[in-house]
Amino acid sequence: RLLERLLFGRSRTSGVETAIARVDQSSREVIETVALIEAVPYDVLVGFTSPQTIDCLAEDGLLSISKGRGGTVSMHEPVTAENVRAMVPPSRSLELLTRFDAGADLSALHGRTLFGYAAWSISLGRVPTPKQVLDAAGWANARGRYREAAEIIRTSGYRGPELDLEHARSEWGAGRLRQAREIVDPLVSEACLNPDTSAQEYLSRLASMELRLIDPRKPEDLRLDWVRDTLSLPIDVGRLDATRARFDLKGG
Repeated sequence: RLLERLLFGRSRTSGVETAIARVDQSSREVIETVALIEAVPYDVLVGFTSPQTIDCLAEDGLLSISKGRGGTVSMHEPVTAENVRAMVPPSRSLELLTRFDAGADLSALHGRTLFGYAAWSISLGRVPTPKQVLDAAGWANARGRYREAAEIIRTSGYRGPELDLEHARSEWGAGRLRQAREIVDPLVSEACLNPDTSAQEYLSRLASMELRLIDPRKPEDLRLDWVRDTLSLPIDVGRLDATRARFDLKGG
């Protein structure tokens, strides 16, 4: 994004900002909502405005509509989205969020939309459900957006084994290994103390995270070696085996 600014200077940004300044109130509301949530399913957005409005904003180079089933609408230029978000005051942002909450089926949000919605809501003090926070952070982690995932979980105020494990994954991905170990160590202790109370997928993911955080030259420090024998689903076994193979390759 910085490179884009350097290459194109203010000319492109100024042109876009001029186009935004010329739109009517209804179109401005669409632009602000899309920028704040990052990506909105087309089917959801048409509940707030007309298809013609969306098409016109796309033709003007302000919005981008992804093709295919379940298409989403996002800002055409990432730098424009940043600028729009910076220009929306908190009171206006809260007004837009309230309107979105009233008109959208929040239980149907997923992927990038859920992530953007969760981050937006939490920034305004409206925390989504623990499941939504977990799913949003999981989506971000899977795409390497570790710091943003960690921020969502941390500021949500929620705790719990699955959320804590996802948080540890965020910290590990962001290179904050000490913080990740501080989160994982109690989870490992609890799993060893009560091995029959956790789901297999959770144990597989926890054991995999332990492998990532233990010095491969000290395999004797592993406390979840027993997990492998408790797993029955191929996906859980495969996840753990792949992580163990990388661990052994590094010197375990």
